[in-house]
Amino acid sequence: MHEPYGLIALVPAYADLDKVPGIEEWWHTDGIYIWRENGKRLTGIEAAQALQAAFEQAAKKLPFWAQGHVFFQTMDERKYRLFAIDPGWLDPEDRNITILVQIARKNISVTDALSGERIKVNNGTLQIVVPAGAFRILEVVVH
Repeated sequence: MHEPYGLIALVPAYADLDKVPGIEEWWHTDGIYIWRENGKRLTGIEAAQALQAAFEQAAKKLPFWAQGHVFFQTMDERKYRLFAIDPGWLDPEDRNITILVQIARKNISVTDALSGERIKVNNGTLQIVVPAGAFRILEVVVH
């Protein structure tokens, strides 16, 4: 599974939602309907569109937004390690990835931590290829 909008946390219905840190918006499902906390129950395309819009809004708050089939994890405020992994366990292939830099400071440097290759950032975006069945580790430093 890949998710370009960041981590989607799944918690059981009996969880105390006030004790789950870092969640800004709760969505619920009973297997038929999906709804926002205290919101209208939705089905089908209406639910899919509402969920997609919520994901896109939340993704704008991420420091980086990957477009393509890949997983990412960030580690620190001024120094990020982005782990790009081909998610194709059953269908490995090269993954063309575009990463949008969404942090306030645009003066950054990006290096492939394994090869030492410098990655160019053009107009707030960078492009990489994750080889089939492999991964890349990018180190991003905010200056």
